[in-house]
Amino acid sequence: MENYCEPPVGCYSCEFKKGNKSVSFLNSIGFAMSVIYVGLGIFFIVAENILNFSKFQQIGFGVILISYGLFRFYVALKKKRESELNNDDED
Repeated sequence: MENYCEPPVGCYSCEFKKGNKSVSFLNSIGFAMSVIYVGLGIFFIVAENILNFSKFQQIGFGVILISYGLFRFYVALKKKRESELNNDDED
């Protein structure tokens, strides 16, 4: 594990590395949530009617969840690429 500067030192490069760890963690959560939304959307489409929706409402809600999950995946992928580009620029 790398040694990071203590807060009173104020080392910019060390703070940048700490920030990347939090960005990486948030990206992981973003990817995980996108998989969960897509999975829930598929579940709503193929499962029995558990929320008293009509079949049209059930499929519509499933499609909305899948679309939102794919959008979140795109945003997380875009943020990951931006953070990688920032890492390359900093090195």
